[in-house]
Amino acid sequence: MVPATSNLRVNGVEVTDAAISRAAGAGMKADWFPAVGGGILGLEAEVFGHRGTVSAPAGPTQATGNLTNFNGMLNLLARYPGQTVQPYMGAGIGFSVSRFGSARLSTNNGATTVTGDAADAAFAYQVFVGTRAYVSERVYLFGEYKFFGATYTYHSDAATHPITKLEFQTHLFAAGVGMAF
Repeated sequence: MVPATSNLRVNGVEVTDAAISRAAGAGMKADWFPAVGGGILGLEAEVFGHRGTVSAPAGPTQATGNLTNFNGMLNLLARYPGQTVQPYMGAGIGFSVSRFGSARLSTNNGATTVTGDAADAAFAYQVFVGTRAYVSERVYLFGEYKFFGATYTYHSDAATHPITKLEFQTHLFAAGVGMAF
């Protein structure tokens, strides 16, 4: 995961220079390409997760914490139905469950401070391109670039009930081994 942008706001105040660290993740996916249309268009279901660390430098706004995301997506794919190499592209929608753990957020030099853990489920979207290369009749290797986004709204149990909003967008690079049935 290589974060693209991460607009972080507490009660509408932007936490300036908020950043999410690079991180690793894992996932699984299954696709289906019907014979109708020559096997060019298909559907794919996938689940994947990733984790990162949120930070913002000291100043009038500050942030630290851990961000863990689990995602479920339904994708529409178009591929070149070659025998050995199959480039593909697609787009998907789904849901993302996010946990912002060990959070400490402060805005306006401490005027609003939020600490603790929070979670949210949100609509998610992605677009991607990739290639799979068969190494045998049923086994293939794949590489993929994906742009993923979701907007999370975390509600606080603090007396002032501040709302933390994270507009999360990231670049994901995936590689793996698959099996055709």
